[in-house]
Amino acid sequence: TCQVATSSPQKEENASKKIKQSFEYQINTSNRFANLENEQDHYENQSNLDDDMKDLDNQQGLFSHTAKIPSEINLRIFQNSQPGPSTANNSNNANKSRYVPPIYIDNPKNVPQLLDLLSEITKEKITGRMMNNDKLKIFPPTPEAHKAIQNKITQDGMKSHTYELNDEKQIKVVIRGLSKDFDTSVIISHLQNQGFAPTLCHPIRNRQSNTNLNLFLVTLPKIPKSKEIYQIEFIGRMRVTIESLRKRQSPGKCYNCQEFFHHSRLSTRNPGCMKCAGPHRSRECPKPKDTPRKCLHCNGPHTANFTGCPKNPVNRRTFSEAPENAWADPAIIAKIKMPPTPAVEPNPNPATQFIPRPVQLASNANPPTQEVFFKQMSQMIWNAAGIKNKINQLKYFLLDWKPDILTLQETHLNSGDRLKFPNYSSYRTDRLTHLGGGTAILIRNSIDHHSTPIASTTFENTTIELHLPDSTPITISSIYRPPHGSISTLELNNIFNSNSKCIAVGDFNAKHRAWSSGTRNSNGTIIHDYICNNNLILLAPCEPTHFPNHSNNPSTLDFGILKNFSSGDANSINALSSDHNPVSFEIDINVNLPTISKIIKTTNWSKFKQIMSTSLPGNPNIQNIKDIDEAITKLNSAILTAINLASRSKLINGNYRKLPPNIVKKITLRNQIRKRWQQTYDPRYRRTANRLTNQIRREIRDY
Repeated sequence: TCQVATSSPQKEENASKKIKQSFEYQINTSNRFANLENEQDHYENQSNLDDDMKDLDNQQGLFSHTAKIPSEINLRIFQNSQPGPSTANNSNNANKSRYVPPIYIDNPKNVPQLLDLLSEITKEKITGRMMNNDKLKIFPPTPEAHKAIQNKITQDGMKSHTYELNDEKQIKVVIRGLSKDFDTSVIISHLQNQGFAPTLCHPIRNRQSNTNLNLFLVTLPKIPKSKEIYQIEFIGRMRVTIESLRKRQSPGKCYNCQEFFHHSRLSTRNPGCMKCAGPHRSRECPKPKDTPRKCLHCNGPHTANFTGCPKNPVNRRTFSEAPENAWADPAIIAKIKMPPTPAVEPNPNPATQFIPRPVQLASNANPPTQEVFFKQMSQMIWNAAGIKNKINQLKYFLLDWKPDILTLQETHLNSGDRLKFPNYSSYRTDRLTHLGGGTAILIRNSIDHHSTPIASTTFENTTIELHLPDSTPITISSIYRPPHGSISTLELNNIFNSNSKCIAVGDFNAKHRAWSSGTRNSNGTIIHDYICNNNLILLAPCEPTHFPNHSNNPSTLDFGILKNFSSGDANSINALSSDHNPVSFEIDINVNLPTISKIIKTTNWSKFKQIMSTSLPGNPNIQNIKDIDEAITKLNSAILTAINLASRSKLINGNYRKLPPNIVKKITLRNQIRKRWQQTYDPRYRRTANRLTNQIRREIRDY
């Protein structure tokens, strides 16, 4: 018999504290593979809950107390009977687009025809993208389309894998406090009497000792009622504690094909044996126990699920051990910092050898590695679209590419989040008003620099200033402009007027035919005109950088704008998980672009008239067409010569500063009044024009 316990208010308060503590424990648990796998648990390291392994265990009779739900329970009726949220919440959730996981197909044939066929089956626009490993990544727009594509893949026998839909995910909890031989049917009946609908209940087994633990795993549908299971304190006469299933600290693994980061229930690939690496399932392996094992990944003498396998994602990054007394001996530190010298093959027929004469370097000479950097700077940009769950990807990306500077957009970080990487200093500007946005810059510690914050309202930016030997300071700015609104050229002036050399890179959300194929928008026109009017250089990759998830119209939104640089190269890199590709910039920082001199030329038109009256010889003698051309050439030459002789030039030094709109309006009004005075000679217009001229001078001086 099962007893239903009624807890007192004090016990309910204690239960709520337990739930809160368990949630805090889950939040503080870190796992770099948590975003790439299904919901698994630390306990699953001890018990293999995969479908194939459960069948093997059931055949061997290891789960002696496993019980399933009686057939009379209709889960669909139970879900429909649960009270749903309010009508307002339903309307809000309906407007939100639900995430649908992609589907990966191995070695597809005739991809355009396949996408057309899937679009015809699902009545939706199905898009795809080829990956580096000859896999087609399909983006279903709705869960119904996802299920229809999965059915078609199963019927045609295509090799693929995907991930769980949100509606198909389940809640897994662990019950503590029961004996090993506790009947699972009692647990199921007790939960049913409480209004729950468990789909599976069995004891957790220790894989090493092959014995049951004092833990029971219960699987529930993902509905609001299932979350109340944490409040249960008694099952029968036993005091119990119910906790969430802890996520495992290793990457998820498919026990069908032995690959990582997906589940065997959602994989139709060819099977691979975990024991002998043969083309069959692990439970069908004919290998005797006394024969050596073979890994499917590295062909080593171990099983494919061995955590020490070099092909396991946990062990992909290896670092050399530091020598002994590395911090105490300066000679060892200098040896570590020196770049490795390439091995030179010996010449079998040596000729006359020349011994190089030692050259004494100057005291301010730079090491060879710094000289290479000071000639060319490697810079990258990436719109991460949320970087919290991509920290480890970015860490490995920095180790592989080793950029000098990395600028980030759409970091989605809060003030309490950390952004730190080895050998890099980080500067960031988080969005404080609402969710999303944010920019950051990662720069090597060996580069002399400091932060230079610049305020802006039409775009977000993080700006620093570099100080390189024998070079003028360089301003580096990471810019993110949200899709809505127009960018302000006055705020761009604040960045490009900060130094004689500037580099502004990022996601401008601007389209123009000068750097992106297809249509253009208003911000693309603004930025294009700004680049042309200010003698700036556009540096954009030839390949698209933005690939929308639910659209087949890639575009180039990530590019750079350079000031006083004449050469560089930009390439779009197919790496990292985001709808934006990283962009690599190689910029020659020592090659300057000659600046255009700012010259104001004023012409004395009275003097011009006098020169023209004496330089023209009178009416020329014209007999044919050749005489007409010569007369036109002489007239043009006389006009240009007279303008040069009657004009006076003035060189303007310093940065160009644009006047504010109120002063520009007064100058326009002054010119109109002065023109009216020249037409009427009314002294009132002249006095008004002179008064405006004095006001304009004072305001320009104050500005």
